[in-house]
Order: sequence, then structure tokens, then C-alpha cells
Amino acid sequence: MHPPHGILPYGHVFFSLPLFLTGVEEGDDGVKKIATSRNTRQIILLSIIGSIAAIVSFSCVNNNVFASHSKWPDLDDSLSLTSACKNISRHIMSMTQEKDTSLFIDFYNKIDSMGHASLAKKSALPSLTDSICARVYTDWSITYDANDTSFLSLLPHDIVANKHGACLGVSLIMLMLAEQMNCPLFGVMLPGHFFCRFDDGNIRYNIEPNKNGYHHPDSYYQNRYALQSNPWYDLHSMTKQEVIGVLCYNTCTILLARHTIKEALFYGKQAMRRLPKIPEVQGNYALCLAQNGNNDSALIVFSRLYNDCPNFNNCALNYGALLLSQKQYDSAAIIFAKGLRYFPNDTNLQNRLSLAQSGKPYNGTWAGLKLPFFKADKTGKKP
Repeated sequence: MHPPHGILPYGHVFFSLPLFLTGVEEGDDGVKKIATSRNTRQIILLSIIGSIAAIVSFSCVNNNVFASHSKWPDLDDSLSLTSACKNISRHIMSMTQEKDTSLFIDFYNKIDSMGHASLAKKSALPSLTDSICARVYTDWSITYDANDTSFLSLLPHDIVANKHGACLGVSLIMLMLAEQMNCPLFGVMLPGHFFCRFDDGNIRYNIEPNKNGYHHPDSYYQNRYALQSNPWYDLHSMTKQEVIGVLCYNTCTILLARHTIKEALFYGKQAMRRLPKIPEVQGNYALCLAQNGNNDSALIVFSRLYNDCPNFNNCALNYGALLLSQKQYDSAAIIFAKGLRYFPNDTNLQNRLSLAQSGKPYNGTWAGLKLPFFKADKTGKKP
């Protein structure tokens, strides 16, 4: 639904090649020459050895991108989309203890080189998107993957390696290529989907990542995704920071499902900062806060979300469950009862209302907020 999604290690490793310290002596002709004494030759030899050691050390750092890094990835607003994607991918790889970084390094080297490679030779802006699509769908043979719960379908380097990805990951690849070529390509988010848009101020068209770059009009998305009932999805062209926010959100939801709570909270907070008005972002951020023990903060976020979107799927379920866990039974009962007005057949709401009315706390698992991002619709058809 949201906007889509190099190679320095965390904690930059700086080194300088040792200077070749040479003695200087004056010859019979008065011309100064490099000394060839035994001591000087030893110094030169040691310098060469030092240089080789430094180069080997640098190579090892590049082959192990996690040799030195901080706990959290650098997501400063000044970073390019490509750099932010690198840092997030690197962090996820360190969490999963992925040893082979060659695919990661190779992919971002390719991205970095695209700005001045053959793609950039096509000077007419619209034709750049044709070249980008050709790179993604022809050269790299990437196909659609409906699985949006795996990093393999989200992280760009894995998508290129496996030749299939979900809409956000594929869109991120196109957006990074466009960024390298100064091509005006943007991300657009929908409930459960994400696509790209070319807009240079004169020419504008959409690029559907799940159909090899097909150009659907805006009206297609408005009708297919019932945007009239989801006014926060306004089909605007997203900023770079919003796109990074979508990637952070999707990363957060995957980590939540894996019960990697502290890391999920980090990405949830990053998403919330960039996409504060999106209900899914608010709801899952509140879940992250609650599961990290920040209950008061979670209740504030849930309260605001529920006031704005009382009919949002699973909002009452999770908000009420948190109130139950804090033994606020009367408040929880009110929330569950209101939720049943919108979802009268929801047995989870019915059961938890009974718990609240009997004064029993809720100690079960949390229900993830639905309208999951980047997912095929209920018929299983891809966009």
C-alpha cells in the first residue's frame, strides 16, 4: 500500500595508506636522490607491508559488512533512498546473521553504477522508465511474488537474486534506479499495495510493479481499492521520506510477526515519524509500544487512532485488550461494545467483552492490525 522500498559498513572504517617514508641523500653531482641504504629499504618494505595489510583489512570489512556497526541503522533524513535501503538491509542481514554478503554488495554496486552507465544514455525522460522496466523485468527477470511477510520479497538485493518480489520491493528497485539517473519517479501507496508514478510536470503516468510496468490510470486504483472509504489514501506522489517510512513500516510488521519486539519498535517509530496519519502505522506502532512495556504511550496512540477510525479492523480488539491488561475493565468493555457495532460477528470481540464485564484481565496474544500492506486482494488476484 505504501510507497515503495551502498557499501560502507556501519561505523565507517577509516584507514590511510602509510606514506612511503624515504631517506634523501645528495649525490656527487649535487642532485638529491632517494637513499638506498639498508635502513631505508627496510622502512620501504615495512610501509609496503602496512599498505597491503590495510587493503586486506578493508577488503575483509567489505566482505563482512557487519564488522563494525552501531545497534541501529542510520536513517538520517539527509540520506538518499538508496543509502537508506542499504542501511536497513544491512541491519536486517545482521539480525538474521546472514554470512554471505556477496549478493548484497553486487546489487548495490550495480545500482551505484547505473547513473552513468548505459541506462543514462537515453536522455528523454519518459524513455528512462522504459529502460528501468527493461532492466527489472527483462535483464533481471523479476516476477510478482504475493508473499509480503518475508524479507526475501521485500529487500531489493534478495529480490534480484531470487528473481521475484512483492510490489514494494520491486518498486524500491525502480525508484533507486530512477534516483541514480535523476528520473522523476515517485512512489504511491494504496491499501495493501504500492506502485510507481512518472511525473516530470508535463507527462505523468503510473507504473504497475506487479504487471511488468503496465500503465493503469488513477481511476483504476480508485475503483479497485475503494479509496472513497479510505480518505488517507489520496494517490499523491510520495516524498523520499514517505517512501522510507513505508519500508520501515513493512519491516516493523514482519519483525512484529517474528516477535522481534525491540527492533520492531525502532522501525515502527521511524514509520510513525514519516507517516503519522496512516492508521496501520499508528496501530502497529501502538502494538510495538505495548509489547515493549510502554503501556501508557501505547494507550495514547490507540486512543487517538480509535477516535479517528473507530471502524478500523482490529483497532477495538487491540485497544480493548491493552485496557484489559491494565485492569481498566470498564473502559475496555466500552471499547469492545463499540467495536461490535462495526463488527457484530467478531467472536474475539465478544469473548473479550465478556472478560471485561467479569473483571478478568486479558493475557493472550495480540491480533495484528489488518489491512496488511502489500498484499493481493481477497480473490487472490494480483493488481
